[in-house]
Amino acid sequence: MTSNGLRTTARATRLQRAMAYDGVIPAMLRAIFQYFVVSVCFVTSLIPLIAFQVLVTWQPTHLAIWLAALSVSPLPIGLYALLASGRELLAGGSDAHGGRVFWRAFSTAARRLWWMSLVTSALAGLLGYDVAVTGAGDGALLLVMGVAAAWTALLIGVCVAALALPAARPATLLAEASIGAVRRPHVALSWLLLTGIALALTAMPLIGPSLALFVPAGAAVCILICSDALGFTPTKAVDQ
Repeated sequence: MTSNGLRTTARATRLQRAMAYDGVIPAMLRAIFQYFVVSVCFVTSLIPLIAFQVLVTWQPTHLAIWLAALSVSPLPIGLYALLASGRELLAGGSDAHGGRVFWRAFSTAARRLWWMSLVTSALAGLLGYDVAVTGAGDGALLLVMGVAAAWTALLIGVCVAALALPAARPATLLAEASIGAVRRPHVALSWLLLTGIALALTAMPLIGPSLALFVPAGAAVCILICSDALGFTPTKAVDQ
């Protein structure tokens, strides 16, 4: 056999190995599918918020403010489940079971982090009334953005701490998240940056809705990688 024939045979063999079930290409496709599944699960958990944005939107009325407050209540629970699925994606890769882990974690968070949902709804209601009373001026919008950013960082910190400390009490989780963010503000800033990038991608015209089916899982994985790499590792003894 000539040298050209040998090279052709070698390339064909490498391609067959790459296309095999346990090859690189199928593994990559399975991993992408897992990111898709997790992202769809997260979007599904936010149906109340999406329905509010589509059917009601912001209005300076009591009913609209109450509905807005209720619509954000699943956010902490969905975020915890998203990060738990992110851990599964990091550990399992193409063999992960992202959807199953998401809904199990969602059920767990509904029992453990219900208080975060209540606080999130109450905070959204207070901010809504503040904007309705004072008007949607620059000052009010800056206040809303600042409070939303601070609460988002704290919420992510609580969820990451809850993953590391499965039996921790609410006070312990809040302390771990607050102290960790103060000691390592660059970690909280990285969370906010990744969240902002994810929101910007999903808000892009035309392709934003399609990206929303992949971006949440990718953002969760990036948040976990940043948390681990930058030293945000809650290890406080759990209250018994």
